[in-house]
Amino acid sequence: MIGAVRALLVTLVVEVPIAAALFPKQRLRIAAVALFAITATNLFLNVGLPRLGVHGAARVVVGEATALVVEALAYAFFSRPRDAGRAL
Repeated sequence: MIGAVRALLVTLVVEVPIAAALFPKQRLRIAAVALFAITATNLFLNVGLPRLGVHGAARVVVGEATALVVEALAYAFFSRPRDAGRAL
């Protein structure tokens, strides 16, 4: 479990500022969205998938594909105006 927490913290430190920087006029909103979306997808990847029996390369592929879709949808939904292209 310590490894999952470390992975989450590193991911948040790297990805939240990047997401916020991509939406310059709404950095606070997108940083909050990123915090929640990244936490959810990271926990799914590092805790949920192993509990479901998904391991190895399949875990990485399924987890990262899920993260891409969920996080892009979150950014697209909460950005103003909604910007699906930038969210991807």
